[in-house]
Amino acid sequence: MKNDPVEKALLSLEGADPATEAGRKRLTAGIHSKYNLVTAKAGQMASRHGAVQLAPELEKALATRLERAATAEKDDKGCAAKLALARALVELEYDAPQLFARGIQYVQMEPTWGRTIDVAAEFRAVCAMGLVNGAYPDKLRALLPTLIDGEWQARAGAVRAIGVEGSEAAILLLRFKAMTGDENPEVLQECFSALLSAERAQAVPFIDSFCDSRQDEIAEAAMLALGGSRRSDAVAALEKRFEQRRNPRLLKTLLLAVASSRSDDARRWLKTVAEGDGPEAAAARSAIESCWPDEARSGGQRTGEAVNRR
Repeated sequence: MKNDPVEKALLSLEGADPATEAGRKRLTAGIHSKYNLVTAKAGQMASRHGAVQLAPELEKALATRLERAATAEKDDKGCAAKLALARALVELEYDAPQLFARGIQYVQMEPTWGRTIDVAAEFRAVCAMGLVNGAYPDKLRALLPTLIDGEWQARAGAVRAIGVEGSEAAILLLRFKAMTGDENPEVLQECFSALLSAERAQAVPFIDSFCDSRQDEIAEAAMLALGGSRRSDAVAALEKRFEQRRNPRLLKTLLLAVASSRSDDARRWLKTVAEGDGPEAAAARSAIESCWPDEARSGGQRTGEAVNRR
């Protein structure tokens, strides 16, 4: 191992502090390393330290990696280096519009288990967020093709980015995506969550309507997005749905969604549901335990003590 050049280069980054000139030099060398794992680690360290001064070097390194890929030079297995560099640029809030615009179109096919897969989906998702956060013109027009990307991770990333853009056009685009659907429920849940963040109260009844879907995966995605928004009106919509016994086969998901809001009101409401003996009470206790495990354990102990006293 001591003669392994990759291991040696990785060790050279240990303790590198970008606040010092020596540390910056070591990290810069790592960012431009020919070894993808070294570049990935250096990019992660630059981001973790908030080293904005290294952002131009990150941009240059990512541009170089994309140029190499265009010439069929395969030196970044799993897209590890490019992903780390793009993520660092986004986290450092560095605007590299043209680079991110190239990134959302980048595909990297690699063989695995007798077939080839695209390993750059998450990279495209990160570049979508970088594009939205910067000064790129016509952001939504550029991101539109990513909504029908062949990989669900890229589609989910595009949805998140469009939600951050937050304009009326973005909201309408997200609504259209929700109405036309997606084969992966995680993309729809991201879409619902993005709408709740961008549109707030207006999105609640729209997303609540998806809880009536005949496809359980869609209904569950809508419920979990409503609860995860931690909005009081969204939780109220879920509680009303429970009281009306709408979509009873998804009872456990609905109660878990209420619990995921982690609000005091939701906890009190769940505790009243949990007081009974039927399946609804059991589901409510399970939901409480998932989000407030300490309280669930203490509640169980008190119940046992009461039984013993009787």
